Amino acid sequence: METPTVPGEYEEWRPGPIPGRREAAESIRAAFADIPHPGGEPFAEWLRGKTWREIASVDRVEGDLLFLIAIDAPAFRYYLPAFLLASLEDSAGPPETDITETLIGFLAPGGNVSSESDFHERMDGLTPEQVEALCRYLEYQSAFQQDFNAHLKAWGDDDPLEDVARTALDRYWNDRRGARVG
Repeated sequence: METPTVPGEYEEWRPGPIPGRREAAESIRAAFADIPHPGGEPFAEWLRGKTWREIASVDRVEGDLLFLIAIDAPAFRYYLPAFLLASLEDSAGPPETDITETLIGFLAPGGNVSSESDFHERMDGLTPEQVEALCRYLEYQSAFQQDFNAHLKAWGDDDPLEDVARTALDRYWNDRRGARVG
């Protein structure tokens, strides 16, 4: 993405009032409240003895997103809410921050997971409530992206950033959400 034509505008941008952030966070906390710890040794030393609730902040997860590639499906599902909440916390800045962009890549088929079967192994174990929480998260992030793209257009940038959250919803999550009521 090119920087705006007027210096400082990009750095000063903050999202408008985008509904759904608090609701998405509450939904994540409730849906994952009773998820059992996967057991075993943690993949990363900084996780030793920690629950997902204890690491759910930007400062704790920002540099360690790629460990999500290497962990198994139960551990991925266990630590996922920490990363979702950190991403929502990080939503005070541009939407392509490392946490949000990388995390959404894990939530889209063909994204940051090595294969389609790996993706399904990780996601098929989610409960209907967890799927709904993920959909709320992605809907919020999509609205956030649309707000940012509107600002880019106002700055004269006619090349909006891809709405990867909407793509993930359209390619997988909306069907998965609908499957639980069908």
